Formats: sequence, structure tokens, C-alpha cells
Amino acid sequence: MTKDLIFIFLICISLFTLEANAQVDQSGFISIDCGIPKGSNYTDVATGLQYVSDSGFIDTGSNATISSEFQADGLEQQLYTLSSFPEGKRNCYTIRVPEGKGKKYLIRASFLYGNYDGKSQLLINFDLHLGVDFWATIQIVNASVPLYGEIIHILSSDFVQVCLVNTGRGTPFISALELRLLNSTIYKTTSGSLQTFVRLDLGSTATQLVRYQDDIYDRLWWPYNNVANTISLSTTSTIDNTNSYLPPSKVLSTAIAADNDTDGISLWWEPANSTDEYYIYLHFAEIEANHVNRQFNIYFDGELYEGAFAPAYMSVTTILSTSALKPKDRHQISLNKTGNSIRKPTINAIELYKVVKQIINPQTNDLDGKFMCVHTNTSLFRKNKYF
Repeated sequence: MTKDLIFIFLICISLFTLEANAQVDQSGFISIDCGIPKGSNYTDVATGLQYVSDSGFIDTGSNATISSEFQADGLEQQLYTLSSFPEGKRNCYTIRVPEGKGKKYLIRASFLYGNYDGKSQLLINFDLHLGVDFWATIQIVNASVPLYGEIIHILSSDFVQVCLVNTGRGTPFISALELRLLNSTIYKTTSGSLQTFVRLDLGSTATQLVRYQDDIYDRLWWPYNNVANTISLSTTSTIDNTNSYLPPSKVLSTAIAADNDTDGISLWWEPANSTDEYYIYLHFAEIEANHVNRQFNIYFDGELYEGAFAPAYMSVTTILSTSALKPKDRHQISLNKTGNSIRKPTINAIELYKVVKQIINPQTNDLDGKFMCVHTNTSLFRKNKYF
């Protein structure tokens, strides 16, 4: 091989490596910080995850930084900058996911307005699409509160397109875009994708959410201890979180239990649309040393789902709906003490997901096999009410 050919060969290897590094993060993660300088990257101090600029995934948009008054201590680094799209009806990120076809991913888009444009605009409203299909409407009503949109989706190709669509009610923008590879055996549905409604670390009084590295899938868990007629429990011991869902031990170390005024726990929510369908995931671990004879029945919308259930001591049990709840104006989960139980019901964490049936089309038709380099805290769905 001549020196010229060797040189060309080395250039090709270097370009391939750069492309791969721009696309693939550790452990099946892709982490994009929108609005940082073109070609830049960094390792996030809080999570240890490597983020790259969005310049390699979209060729439109303008970089911006949130106003200094919103740059608070503890704010995620990815929320300091953003990309805005004042031009065009539809602006799309195109992300190559090597061997992504048929794999299950959690896809998360993050938004923080932070008065980046100096106009103090609120009531910004634009749509988020996954490929050609509607995903969610983004409604910005608070300049300082981050907004997260998540969906669990099986990829139909090795490319993902996330599009921001201008609906004439404010300039679309995005702060971060993240893909997290999931175990294919979890979060199964009979049809459709799963849009995160809420994911709560019950009984926690922390001020920060739990995510990677405590959660190997980098799910976001919000601390919540405001359930009526309950008390908070906690332990400093490590909980065995070994099951297919692997809820973080840190999340399992807190819980709520029914207080002295009641024998049960009631968790309810009112969907924005009465036709919405939901999947439920409940995580239990007994964390009280004096836990003798704690048993309770679990009801979904008044129907017995699990009877005489006793959480395992210092070990997780996940109870989930195997099919979607039938549409209703109000849903309720009830944990009721059995007649022969001495102690009252307890629960450590809950996840609720809305079924999104319309995301069924191939996103990019594999882009003809070509790589396109064009590329709280609060719940996304503010109209919903719960607990």
C-alpha cells in the first residue's frame, strides 16, 4: 500500500470515528445539548454522561442562552442553552441510531424558556412530532420551570426524526434531546407507544429529581410526598432493586404509608381527554424493620387487581397493568388494608404512561440507507390533574 493510500485510509477511519462519536453515547445513550457551539461536547458533572452539540443533527435554528436570572444553582447544564427556530414551519432533528430498528427507546425532549430572547414571552405553544406523527403539544407558561416530553417507542428504522412544528403561537425551541436504550422486555403494550404522564419517587423530600447514574435507564423520578392521608417513610439501607424494571434503589428507599386516619391509600388522576388509555407500574419494597403482617389489596378503578399483597422486605416488587385501563374521566388506584393485616398499606414509587396509538408510520423510510447530517419541575401534560 502506497503512502498516499495509507493516508486516505487513515482519513476515512478518522471520519468514521468522528461520525460514530457524534451519534452514539455510552450504554446505548444519545445525548444532545441544543444550542452549544458547533462541534463541541462535554461530560456532564452531575451524571457523567457525554453531551454533544446539536449542530451535527440539524442545519437550521439559532443558538441562544437563557437569561442570567434563570441560571440557578442545581439547574441541569443542558438547560442553560437552547436552539430556537423562528424560520420555517417544520424543523427536524435527524439522528442515526446504529442497529436501532426494532429496539425500544425512551426519547426525551427538554425545554426551558428562561427568557432567552429578552421578550418575556409566555403562552408559547408549538407541536412536537416523531417523524410524521404528532407526539405532543408543548405549552410554555412559566419561564423558570423546565418542561420534559418523554415517549417510549420501538424504532421502525435506524433513524429517528424529532420535529418542532410552528403552529403560529410562538417560536419553537428545544434545550436538549436524549435517547435511552431500554430492555425490550419492559413497558410492553398491546398497541402504540407510551407517553410519560408521571413518574414519582413517593415519600421523598429531596429537592432534586433522581436520574442516571442512580437509574441505569436515565428515567427522571420526581420527589413527591403530598398524597392525602399518608405519612413518609425512609431508610438509609440499600434496597435490592433487581427485577426487569430496575427502579433505582434510591427511589425505593422512600415510601408513603396510610396514616392513622385511614386504612388505605388512594391515588387518582383526571386525564385531559376522557378517551386516553393508561398503563400503570407500581413499585413496592418493605422498608420498615417492624413490618410484621402488612397486607393489602390493590384495586384499579374499583376492580381487584392483586389481593392480599405483602411487599418483600428490602426488595422490590413491581405490579403493572398488562393491558391499558379503559378510558374514564377519572382513574383511581386504591391500596386497602386487609382485615387481618396489622400494618397499613405502603408504596414506594409509581409510573403512569398514556398510550399514543397514532405513532405507527415508518419515520424516515431508513432514509434510503444514507446518513443525513442535517440534523420541576413539572409534567409535560399540564391539563391533567392527579392526587
